[in-house]
Amino acid sequence: MGLGITSSLATVEVELTLLIVGWTQTTINGARRSSSATSYLGPEFISRTNLHIVVNARVTRLLKTGTTADGTPEILGVEFVNGGNTSTQ
Repeated sequence: MGLGITSSLATVEVELTLLIVGWTQTTINGARRSSSATSYLGPEFISRTNLHIVVNARVTRLLKTGTTADGTPEILGVEFVNGGNTSTQ
């Protein structure tokens, strides 16, 4: 059995004789695993007026709306594609 080390499990081709060692991405809050659903769709977040959730969409561009006093860019919108249509939010 061989030993393989990788930085991305998404690109690994699995072979039965190979043991893969690598970093995995996880988000854990306390002892509970978090996901996009629990982070953005939980009751404390879903009622926010400044959160808009669009499923099956892909962000194509961040819309810079200004710069803060310390020079940090302000991004208050996105351009995205959903069902072949381009929209901004």
